[in-house]
Amino acid sequence: MPGLRTVVAAIDLSPASAPAVARAAELADRTGATLHVLFAHLLFRDEGTLGGRAEGVLRLRMERFVADAVGVSRDDLDGIAPIVAIERGVSAQDAITAY
Repeated sequence: MPGLRTVVAAIDLSPASAPAVARAAELADRTGATLHVLFAHLLFRDEGTLGGRAEGVLRLRMERFVADAVGVSRDDLDGIAPIVAIERGVSAQDAITAY
């Protein structure tokens, strides 16, 4: 697939999201594209809502989720180099469209 530069996998951290992440990682690897993993939640408005560490904790959880989905350790994610994006206060549909 010439010209493919970005592959986006939107996840909700459910088991059903894992195959989508695995497929997106495979596609990004085969094409040399950058893998972006997107999580959006309408109620996650800002860091003050859930505490200052909430986004960092969510980011770590997403990285573990991606590592598990593609079958590598979290330390080995550097080889895949996913960009983890968190969108706050928007629906998943709006975040995907805007991304």
